Amino acid sequence: MSNIPSTKGPNLSNPPKEYNEGQQLQFVNQLRLYFNQVDGNNNEVKARVDALATLNWIGDN
Repeated sequence: MSNIPSTKGPNLSNPPKEYNEGQQLQFVNQLRLYFNQVDGNNNEVKARVDALATLNWIGDN
């Protein structure tokens, strides 16, 4: 089995005093990418736990 990579929070920039649409879109994209990575890691962990539970149930562990 391969290792599940750890996630690291994105380095978010401080918001400008005035609203900036481009900066806001960049901020949302940074968060979207981070949470997609967290979801992917969680799904991989769940799949491995489910596989181990199945192997344990079968008695092959």
